[in-house]
Amino acid sequence: MVRHTGAPQKFRIRNCFRKQLKAPQRWRTFFFGLGRALKNRAGRLHCGMHSELSNADLSFLASEKSSSDGLRRLSDSAFLRLSETGIFRLAHPERIASPWELITITRRIARHCPSAAWYVGVNYAHSWLVYSYFPQSVIERSAPIFAGVLAKRGNLQLTRDGYSLTGNWRYGSAAVHSSWVLMGAQDENEAHRLALVPTSAVDIHHDWQGPGLLGTGSHTLSVKELAVAKDWTIDLGSCRTSRPESLYSLPKGLILSWALVGIGLGLAEHLGIDDSNHLATIEKDIATSEEAGIQRKHMAEAIQALAIQTKDRDMLTLATHIAFRL
Repeated sequence: MVRHTGAPQKFRIRNCFRKQLKAPQRWRTFFFGLGRALKNRAGRLHCGMHSELSNADLSFLASEKSSSDGLRRLSDSAFLRLSETGIFRLAHPERIASPWELITITRRIARHCPSAAWYVGVNYAHSWLVYSYFPQSVIERSAPIFAGVLAKRGNLQLTRDGYSLTGNWRYGSAAVHSSWVLMGAQDENEAHRLALVPTSAVDIHHDWQGPGLLGTGSHTLSVKELAVAKDWTIDLGSCRTSRPESLYSLPKGLILSWALVGIGLGLAEHLGIDDSNHLATIEKDIATSEEAGIQRKHMAEAIQALAIQTKDRDMLTLATHIAFRL
């Protein structure tokens, strides 16, 4: 039995909104950007793409799952058929999908194959960064399949013609099937920069042996003294988008969360955790833990909201996603 404590659910959500409105500028920017995007563009943005994917037969992903897990990456057949749907262009300026559309799409894919959904989410996040902050001349010369690791695992040494990049990056999900990879590195001023390099110039060490999501191809990537032109790098801390599309003005720190949250929801449904009894049990375990702190209490509240809304197998509302930062 779920034990309800504190204010009623609707008041907790309302209070959460009030706290966010009083939060620093980045949160106000987030709500403004998301509201503007939903109001001005969601009604007409890529409804055809979303509708096409909603009606597409994705059962082939389930049949390829065993093969993908054995290969430690998506099978070539699964990747090719998924590519033919146009799903790896969800972040392209001409047909960019809103965060809510992305969550819906990755959730549906994850019901058949969580690893395939991870591919899509990772590609969206990295594509969004490329289309948002890199010069148009770079975008026009790069292909739409992007992957990478954003963490500062490399070093950029300044040279006469640009930079020399050296480093090792673990968990390079989907890089095996990508055309370009974004690699996080530290420059001579200790700034966090992203370098966009062709996958053909990167060494991929096939060492992914994780306990789950086996087909994500999350191998280690490495380069040594790779020449990178200056305009093929950006300063992640100071870069600003010049694109007029409102979806590119949202905080970059949240993109990866949006790209991956639908995968967790679809994975739960894939495993059969799709009713309030399962979620209530998880909530109770978290709430009664001896190590429960602020983060665990927040998670318990979020799971309680999920339990309420999934009781009748309803879709989660956008308000719940925002209120609990899911």
